[in-house]
Amino acid sequence: MRHYVYIIQSISTGKFYKGYSLSPYDRLKQHNNEESRYTQHFCPWELVYIQSFDSKTEALKREKALKKYSKKQIANLMKSSLTRFRISACHPQGFGDGFEFRPDRLKLKEFH
Repeated sequence: MRHYVYIIQSISTGKFYKGYSLSPYDRLKQHNNEESRYTQHFCPWELVYIQSFDSKTEALKREKALKKYSKKQIANLMKSSLTRFRISACHPQGFGDGFEFRPDRLKLKEFH
């Protein structure tokens, strides 16, 4: 089982939210369906960063570190070669094996 840490960004305000999930695409849908108290006022959201881990402990450590990141650090992370993608609720293709950015098809590729 893979464990994921993700960062989503509000399209309307530019605000960032960092979280942990076993199913990040489903979690993004929950955020966009206003099922999260903190994020419900800033919809819509898009996924701007994701990282997978073998263990929950590793993922939660990374989430804790990301929660301390400044906006500038997040912007630099998003610019990195590991995160050249954006996934929003408008792209129902979902997640598969691995990360690959193609405008016609979004597919998740895991990286460590």
